[in-house]
Amino acid sequence: MRSGPEDFSEVKKFIKKALIFSFPYLIFFAFTFYLFIRSGEAVSIDSIIKRQKSGEPILLGLAYTNPIFYYKLHSVLERTPRVLVLGSSRTMQIRSVFFSDVASFYNAGGGVSRLKDFRIFLEKIPRGQEPNLIIIGLDHNFFSARWDASVLDEDSFERYDTYDAAIRIMAMKWPTLYHDWFQNKFSIHTLKQYDETRRIGLNALMNNNGFRNDGSRLDAILMKSTSEEHLRSIIEWDGKFFSDGINPQALEELSLFLSEARERDITIIGFEPPFAPSLYQDLLRSQEHLGYIFKLEPELKPLFQKYGYSLYNFTDALFFGSSDQEMLDAIHGSEKTYLRLFIAMAKVDYFLASLIDIAKLEEALRTSINPYQVF
Repeated sequence: MRSGPEDFSEVKKFIKKALIFSFPYLIFFAFTFYLFIRSGEAVSIDSIIKRQKSGEPILLGLAYTNPIFYYKLHSVLERTPRVLVLGSSRTMQIRSVFFSDVASFYNAGGGVSRLKDFRIFLEKIPRGQEPNLIIIGLDHNFFSARWDASVLDEDSFERYDTYDAAIRIMAMKWPTLYHDWFQNKFSIHTLKQYDETRRIGLNALMNNNGFRNDGSRLDAILMKSTSEEHLRSIIEWDGKFFSDGINPQALEELSLFLSEARERDITIIGFEPPFAPSLYQDLLRSQEHLGYIFKLEPELKPLFQKYGYSLYNFTDALFFGSSDQEMLDAIHGSEKTYLRLFIAMAKVDYFLASLIDIAKLEEALRTSINPYQVF
């Protein structure tokens, strides 16, 4: 059967109505795409890794996704640093400028969230490309009997090998994006700074918060909290910080990591990261539930010595000359806190002392005028 003019006319009417109906949706999706792309929230992490390695100053601060495990591991694989920091967010303030050879350093802080992640991270570095030195921050809660010490779950490996695609981020996060826009948390004018400032992601654009080229974190906008608030959050957080003692599985997991590092001829320096002095005093008064925190050093030190490694206890920031005023919050030390920690550690650790200029760092600390930043 042949189509007549009337049939073709009906098709044109249908297409016209469909376009009119769908036009608002097309505008909506086009604008959503623009917001995500222009802000950098849908950025290719691989491209950022390469740009940061090249030396182009990039501050990566995403607001709607957190591909930190992939980002930190693959930055290490791209660079093959000789000196590596590995730990939770409590190690992110250690910077390349602390070291004499800034190009040899990378901070993979945030690349682990559980004790078993140290071994997973190391195993993903090919043999022959491992660092000479790994400085590890051992969060106290990693050793709680209620913490996940050694059980592997489905994402234990996958989160190091992949991150959310741009289309998935947009599909999942567009309501939050529009909510923040209507709440005036960012504007179109903000997005115009993307190219000018090389700040990628809305956290970087709005707050100047994010990861520098060396993997360290800049927190220009601080979310200060008190020791009482942190202690309450510790108590209320599913009791996972509570423990009658140190988890033997955690010690075994740590031993496996140290053994692997020794077999690969990697030097390990471990430290217990600092609490704000006020929170430390609160923890002392809460030993009924958190007493294992103060039993870690005598358990961990012999384990480190067994493999020829060093461990340092910096649990109380007051011990090495820092204070509440220099902490970003009650559990995160600032750049200034960690510079003090590094100087104190290097004065008794000859291997670390060979990599930094203590006198230069002490002078930088003495002349700093900011309670959080030195460089």
